[in-house]
Amino acid sequence: MNTQNIFVYGLLQSKYDNEAAEMLRKHATLIGPSSIHGAVFDLGDYPAAFFEKNMKGIVPGELYYIHGNSKQLLKFLDEFEGIGPDEEHILEYHRGFVPAQCEGGEKPALCYLYNRAITHILNGDGLKHVLEKLLPGQIPGEFLTMCECLMDGPVIGGANEDLSLFFEQRTRFLQELYPELDADEYDKLGQSEFQKMRQIQKKSVICLWFERDVFCQVNLWFVAWIINQYVEQPHVYLIEPGPKSPYAFNGLSAAEIYDVFEQRIRIDPEQLSALAMLWQHYVAGNRVGLKQSALKLSEHFLFIPEAVQAHLDREAKGSSLGRPMDTLREIMVEQGLEQGSKPISNNFGPIFLEFCCREALYGYGDMQVLHMVEQLQRWSSKS
Repeated sequence: MNTQNIFVYGLLQSKYDNEAAEMLRKHATLIGPSSIHGAVFDLGDYPAAFFEKNMKGIVPGELYYIHGNSKQLLKFLDEFEGIGPDEEHILEYHRGFVPAQCEGGEKPALCYLYNRAITHILNGDGLKHVLEKLLPGQIPGEFLTMCECLMDGPVIGGANEDLSLFFEQRTRFLQELYPELDADEYDKLGQSEFQKMRQIQKKSVICLWFERDVFCQVNLWFVAWIINQYVEQPHVYLIEPGPKSPYAFNGLSAAEIYDVFEQRIRIDPEQLSALAMLWQHYVAGNRVGLKQSALKLSEHFLFIPEAVQAHLDREAKGSSLGRPMDTLREIMVEQGLEQGSKPISNNFGPIFLEFCCREALYGYGDMQVLHMVEQLQRWSSKS
């Protein structure tokens, strides 16, 4: 497709005075404001746009008409965007065609689009099903899932370069909880996804879809550690559900989910390192380190110190069994279950719902709460 139109959205726009923008103005005429369907990511020093015809998001920019032979101008712009025959690795951008929307209607136009992959890392399969059902084809990229609950059970070896001991410990722990789970199943659910995370390409865009509760946050810290450890020069973004439904993406409509995707928060290299340190302190049981790393992140991520404190409050002290266990004990006393006078099977539903109402910040699933209830009953029967 031959065209004299070019859509620009970043440093080539008319408001900038760099050499490339000046060259564009010299060899092309500004038609006016324009836009394309897609998503634009702030990479720190410059933006990167992705275009997919099914995307509902808008990338604002400008449309120019190149007068005369476009070859000289495009050669100059290619060099500015890092496109050239001397590149040894995958090019950061590529020049493609997009349907640009402007006052005169839709016009085909050239555009410099980001040439690296988008990888989405989701906390659980449930969110993946929600995205595929509510927003089919609207969010481009590969979806990886974090099918683990690292706030529960051993994390020995979880901050070592060789994660084999960590995976062995997790497999053994999960097999004790779920006897029907074999090692191959855990490998399918977990290790293979972690391996894909470690193999994400240099300068890729990585979107982390994690909620604010402790369950999700601990998983997020581990993923941040993997990215920080293994991925070269990643562009990382946090997508979280916001104040309306802070502990559940499924509390949002399709439009609201897309909106939080558009409001993604850039995680710069220093913040990524702080998130990775949270995981290292978590593995080491370093309370002071957890608080210090959370403090570094508090200005832009207010919910992280809250999640860290909630985690620390799980520790038993004196007569306290830890905040979650104390809350469960209160609920069971209120429902007359502290001495096991009623079968849990007939009463667990109300207990679980009440616990989730009082302690939504923890994000515990039904199996975690059931195990805590059973533990409380065992302790109660011995006293």
